Amino acid sequence: MKGPAINGETPYTVVQWESACFFAATKTKGEKLVGSTLALSVVLVVSRLGNLERPSQVTWSTADFSALEGVHYLPVEKQVVDFSPGESYREVEVFVLPAKEYSGVLEFMLKIDPGSEKNTFIGKYLHSATVRLINPATFPNEKLRPLVEGGRPKKIEEVKFHRLIRDFIWLSWHNPVCRKGTKKLIFLLQYQSLVAVLNIFIMLWVARTVSDNTLSHTQKNGMLMNYGILWLVPFAGTHYLNYRAAYWKVAGSLNKQYRMLLLKRYLNYTASSRSRIHMEQLLMGMVRDVSLSVGDGYVTSVQLVCGTLTKIVYLMLGTVYIGLSSPKGLEVKPLVAACVLPILNTVFLRLRHAKIFDLRTVQFGAENDSTKHVINTLLNYQVVVDYEQRSATIAGYAARLDAENKAAANYNATVVNTLHFAPWLTTSMVALYLWFGGGQVAHGETPLPAFLAVVATFRMLGLEYEKAYLQAVKITSAYASVVMLTTFLNLPIDSAAKMQVNLERRAFGRELRAKAILERTSPLPADSVAADEVCTMGM
Repeated sequence: MKGPAINGETPYTVVQWESACFFAATKTKGEKLVGSTLALSVVLVVSRLGNLERPSQVTWSTADFSALEGVHYLPVEKQVVDFSPGESYREVEVFVLPAKEYSGVLEFMLKIDPGSEKNTFIGKYLHSATVRLINPATFPNEKLRPLVEGGRPKKIEEVKFHRLIRDFIWLSWHNPVCRKGTKKLIFLLQYQSLVAVLNIFIMLWVARTVSDNTLSHTQKNGMLMNYGILWLVPFAGTHYLNYRAAYWKVAGSLNKQYRMLLLKRYLNYTASSRSRIHMEQLLMGMVRDVSLSVGDGYVTSVQLVCGTLTKIVYLMLGTVYIGLSSPKGLEVKPLVAACVLPILNTVFLRLRHAKIFDLRTVQFGAENDSTKHVINTLLNYQVVVDYEQRSATIAGYAARLDAENKAAANYNATVVNTLHFAPWLTTSMVALYLWFGGGQVAHGETPLPAFLAVVATFRMLGLEYEKAYLQAVKITSAYASVVMLTTFLNLPIDSAAKMQVNLERRAFGRELRAKAILERTSPLPADSVAADEVCTMGM
């Protein structure tokens, strides 16, 4: 093979990246100011092989891979690399941005721009390379490093429930797609809360209109029709927003993020880490634990804080306003109950947390075991068939399913009992007030409308507290899944060791090339080819 002529001569010069992969350990703070951005410098090497007697030139650019420009690194577009006669390599610089949160191992592309070469050829294989960014942060927060580093489950369980869930929510919030969708979800929840309060006032206005003897029958009908329209129209907005919420990608973006993090982490595990994670654990981690962490951990937390609790506050403020505008004055009993209920619910849930977590962990173990049995059956199908083990395999699977169902029944029974605590409280309070309040009405101490208003307020607030309690139990159950994710995403990886090997090999290769250049006493034969075949050579 013989390359085409450039300027009447046949150049035997190839420009390419020194390595297929460069490594960079990101930090939490930048070291060099680039424009207005504090960034970290990464030195890359572009090599030139073959005839070094003439100058050469190429340009290079960056491109997104799993790392994104402007988020994880500063982009480069057609930056010129000039080789002077005798130069075998040139160093170029790219800047990566400090790691703001846990992102796992990320990569972005380097490419020597085709058509930019002057007095050289571009390498056939190493015309492209990657920069691998090693994020040393721990999941979900660097402040938890002493407890989560190394992915030790028993140590991770020492992290307080509220701390682990809070840090997981904060990390999820940094996902730009999720954050945008969450803002829309918060708007929807606020809209629903305000509609609920509006409905209370509509009922109040209806009662006042019906009981107002100064209004004519025609006037009352017109006002009641307006109240009906005012009741109906906001519901159309609720329907539309709930429909649009399916496309806001709150849960979908997080499911994608954490499943990709799990797979990337697994591909960079050390041999010891891989031996600790079995196939069924990784599969269930992606399918079950990610879904529960996102759905019950993140989304339910947003619904609880920005939806249910906010609605309770709005209802209490509405009750205060109605009470103050009433001739009989403010009725404080519903407000006292509203303050007592959350305290009792929180105390009881804290007492049940450990048991719920233990039962959830047992259930997950049983599910993993049955999944492992199916995977082993599929992988060893021919052995099962050849040795007539069909019946034994089916019997083993049935036994594992029985254990899984028993664990699920124990967990579900405990959750059902736990969920009934809030309804028992609200029902008991209503029953007590029916007794004492009814007696006050019978003795003429309390007007009947005020008594009925208090009962209605108890029920409304009670329903919201029951909903809040259900959401709190779901968040508590999600703790076990977040612990599993924290375990998987903090097991040791081998990227740092690979980075060191990469540096040593590159240095050794550079030394050998320099030695070969010094020892060269004659130009390359006319029919020889450079170390890396060039893409522009004819066959």
